[in-house]
Amino acid sequence: MATNFLPSHSGWRPPVERRGTCRLLLAVWVVLAGILGLCLPGPVQAATSLNDWRTQAGQTRVLAENDVPRAYTQAQRLQASLPADATPVDRARVLNLLARIEVYLSLTEKAQKNAETALELAQRQGDRVGQAEAQLNVALNAVNQARIDASITATTRSVELLEDVNRPDLLGEALLRMSMMYRRVNDFDNSVTMAMQAMEIAKRTKDPLALTYAHQGLAISFDLSGRYAQAGEHYLQMRDYARIAHSKILEAHAVHGLGGVTASLGRVAEGERLTREAIAMFRSVGSPFSLSYGLFGFADLLRKQGRYGEAVLLLEEVVAIYEKYPNPIGLWFTLNARSTSLQALSRNAAARADAERAYGLAKEIGLPVYLSGSARRMAEIGTVDGDHQRAYQLFVEAADLADKVAREKASARMVELAERYATENKQREINELTRRNEQQSAELRQRALQERWLWTVLGGSALVFAGSAYFLLRLRRSNRMLEALNTQVQRSQNQLQATFDAIPDPLFVLGLDGRYYDCRSSRADLLAAPAEDLIGKTVSDVLPPEAASICLSALREANEKGTSTGKQFELQLAHGRAWFELSVARKSVGQRQEPRFIVLSRDITERKQAEEALRIAATAFESQEGMTVTDAQGAVLRINRAFTEITGYSADEVVGHNPRLLQSGRHDKAFYAAMWESIRRTGSWQGEIWNRRKNGEAYPELLSITAVKENGGIVTHYVGTFMDITRRKAAEDEIRNLAFFDLQTGLPNRRLLLDRLQQALAASARHRRQGALLLIDLDNFKTLNDTLGHDKGDLLLQQVAQRLASCVHEGGTVARLGGDEFVVMLENLSEHLEAAATQAETLAKRILASLKQTYSLDGYEYQSTASIGITLFSEQQETTEDLLKRADLAMYQAKAVGRNTLRFFDPEMQAVVTSRAALEAGLRRAVTSDEFLLYYQAQVDGQGHLTGCEALLRWQHPERGLVAPGEFIALAEDTGLILPLGRWVLDAACTQLAQWATRPEMAHLTVAVNVSVRQFHQADFVNQVLTVLDSTGTNPQRLKLELTESLLIGDVEDVIAKMSILKEKGVGFSLDDFGTGYSSLSYLKRLPLDQLKIDQGFVRNILIDPNDAAIARMVIALGDSLGLAVIAEGVEIEAQRDFLARLGCHACQGYLFCRPLPLDQFEAFVRRV
Repeated sequence: MATNFLPSHSGWRPPVERRGTCRLLLAVWVVLAGILGLCLPGPVQAATSLNDWRTQAGQTRVLAENDVPRAYTQAQRLQASLPADATPVDRARVLNLLARIEVYLSLTEKAQKNAETALELAQRQGDRVGQAEAQLNVALNAVNQARIDASITATTRSVELLEDVNRPDLLGEALLRMSMMYRRVNDFDNSVTMAMQAMEIAKRTKDPLALTYAHQGLAISFDLSGRYAQAGEHYLQMRDYARIAHSKILEAHAVHGLGGVTASLGRVAEGERLTREAIAMFRSVGSPFSLSYGLFGFADLLRKQGRYGEAVLLLEEVVAIYEKYPNPIGLWFTLNARSTSLQALSRNAAARADAERAYGLAKEIGLPVYLSGSARRMAEIGTVDGDHQRAYQLFVEAADLADKVAREKASARMVELAERYATENKQREINELTRRNEQQSAELRQRALQERWLWTVLGGSALVFAGSAYFLLRLRRSNRMLEALNTQVQRSQNQLQATFDAIPDPLFVLGLDGRYYDCRSSRADLLAAPAEDLIGKTVSDVLPPEAASICLSALREANEKGTSTGKQFELQLAHGRAWFELSVARKSVGQRQEPRFIVLSRDITERKQAEEALRIAATAFESQEGMTVTDAQGAVLRINRAFTEITGYSADEVVGHNPRLLQSGRHDKAFYAAMWESIRRTGSWQGEIWNRRKNGEAYPELLSITAVKENGGIVTHYVGTFMDITRRKAAEDEIRNLAFFDLQTGLPNRRLLLDRLQQALAASARHRRQGALLLIDLDNFKTLNDTLGHDKGDLLLQQVAQRLASCVHEGGTVARLGGDEFVVMLENLSEHLEAAATQAETLAKRILASLKQTYSLDGYEYQSTASIGITLFSEQQETTEDLLKRADLAMYQAKAVGRNTLRFFDPEMQAVVTSRAALEAGLRRAVTSDEFLLYYQAQVDGQGHLTGCEALLRWQHPERGLVAPGEFIALAEDTGLILPLGRWVLDAACTQLAQWATRPEMAHLTVAVNVSVRQFHQADFVNQVLTVLDSTGTNPQRLKLELTESLLIGDVEDVIAKMSILKEKGVGFSLDDFGTGYSSLSYLKRLPLDQLKIDQGFVRNILIDPNDAAIARMVIALGDSLGLAVIAEGVEIEAQRDFLARLGCHACQGYLFCRPLPLDQFEAFVRRV
């Protein structure tokens, strides 16, 4: 988050005097004023004179840096109690005081109004200080309002107003703001330059506030460049000067910054402590403006440690502040930070909401740096959500905006003013040194004359009378020669100093070993160490090894040849990396003296950067994208290699021509007019366009055109970049087809159908006309796939799609839902329900007739039919899913009545479905809530002896009571719940068997457990059974698994293998409901069965239906021939038992012997028997 701009003490201070008397009088006045202040009732007491009022205003300004709410109250009272003799300047300054405090309180509208009024008053009075203060307030308030251009303008104007005005505190703040402006547009070089300039001015004036701002600017620069130790030193200095200046706000900012860099240096606990201390100071000051900054910084520290939950809580408080006191830029930073933290916590929906809100703010702010950041954040969100196309678009947008940011710079006026200040400050220093040198020279000359005269008189006292005239003449001549010589020396020194000052680069005197003997530089920032620290050291002591080696090589070359030029090296300095080029010349010295060398180290950083930029530009120009440069009239000046590869035109064929030779003819004049209007208005255009290659082929390209303008805003060139997006467009078309069309049939898929159905619902409601939805399902399609193969099934689906399309004309949509289900949607049917139903029925019959015709499937003749469910619609309140469900219900009704027919939706169907849904929900709850129990039904032999029982599942519903399996087993099969139910039954039955084994009267019983087909076909079914047997300790020989004939339709070999493994362990098998399925005798004799079970459906009518009697006789005979036991279920009367006994079946199960009983009743039954 960008650091908020901090205020200056804009109190009423006279210009700083350098005379000691004035300083003493000022100190006495301050002490007396303080004593007088202690005697007053309080700072809010009404002023008795204009001087008192001004004193209280100055105290309130200081208070604003320490207790904002209290200072605001006092400032309002000062405004109300303005003395009658107050000047307009006083009124302007109290308005500036109010504006500054209102900025701290985030009262942006009030602050803006007071600052503008103060500016108007100060302008009328020619008060430059008042105007500068007002401009600084406007600039600071504009940042809160996200008006960056207005802030830059106001900051620049404040610097202009402070020229030749002795207010270093205000100038320090203005330069800091300029530095901040550069940082906001990513121009870090000029940002650091402004910070260095502020420090130079602050050191010269020794003003505490100016020093505070200067250290803050450098601290932030070092912090952002990763040099945390240096940043910490400046934050400490800032804190100390803030305390001297009595600014708690600035002190809190210093402590806050110190906490951040301390944590970055690895001392996280100490950094967190300092940050908490700073937040407490911000809270005590009472400025939401500063508190939000402190909280955000603390949250950022927590995020770097991965403590995202804590960071989110702090950021929520910051968001609340910015929502109460609007600050778009601050809110933008906060929302993006919270979005990142929420995403780290996997709260993706909330993260996306924050990112989208920040994106909206970035568009309001309008600066590319914020739009680029938001686009990148949204792209990251899109990647997480799986929306890769959107993510790609946003990444491209972010890259474009980042490129735009890199090209933008802050106001050139700022640099001009800063350089002017640097020049003027240097000149003032030189003038002061010159004055002091002249004064010292005069004193020395006077002293020398006096001493010479005294010694002359004393030495020649004996000859005073004889030679006085002669000595006086010689003395006068000597004095004149000495004065002339001193003047000449001083002139030479001045000229030499002027020469040194005029040289912008460092100048050194070095020995052959690289030792420094002298150092002259007008720019300390270009030195590897302070000048006084260099003397006596060698380049190897000061410079990195590579740079030192280059310097020594240049010295050796100069020693041999007299000079050395052109050697270059790179050096890391405080403000960044810099390049230098050496020019070395050997000095003339005596024969026995060590050689000395004059070394000029020229700063060539800008030249190297320009060379690098040219290399990058040249590389970029020869990128994979086609590029063309034209003049202002559109004549092509240059193209790159990619242009030729894409279009087929060489440079000779297009240079000098207009790019319109590429036009494909697919766009009209209005298209090109809109394009050039956009370029004239915004300076650029981007979009998709169709152009034509040299070979005549039209192709799509993504084109960007940018106008290049000179300083005056006149267009000099146009640069066009483009890429061939033929493949991308083809991929997009393919993706669209994949997304909206069925690959196998070419029909619209479910997604496109739902979209068209939604539109049809709206149109039907709007035009008050009926529509219809026909759901078509092929009959016995699975049998075709299973018998003839999926390739034949695919051919059938394709031919069905063609026949449906031929049956449905304009106004209808044919779609494939999936599998063998198709949908026909009809629109614009009659507004009358009966007539619309007739229209839909007519089409449905035509479809049935068409689909019933013979199909030729790769040489195989095949007959197929379909079942159609129809529902009508006319109201937009109906949902698309509801309509599909209705049609689906109607289709199943058509299947239920025999297939190859159609049915309209009946509301009673919905009731059945609703009931089924409620039953399914209850069944899922029952599985987890232990609502099931086992009933047991006895099995007896011919003598009536109890041999075992069958375990039967019951559902103890909390509302309906006991539910029979016939009501829920089929649903459990459909929903897959049969698997957990089957495991529970097996476990419960085995547990009971193990308990019965310990009781003599029950130990001989076997228990038959029904196993569903789906359960048996599980890959680990055998392991499930063996695990249950092992865990319960059940005797496997007492367990009998009952299987159904439908099990044999699948993989018979797998069935035999599983049964054989369990059979070896002692588990028995019974084939349940025998005679109702499709058992193959060849498979049946291979199964390791123990028993066949005659289905109760045959037993029920065995006495009256010869067919049932014949089937029972056949089953018994088959069992006898295969050596299998036979048992009949559903025996309810003695006549049935006797008949079965005569046929040879003596084992029975049914109501004649025992109804299904709960555990306690069954055990009682066993005891009775």
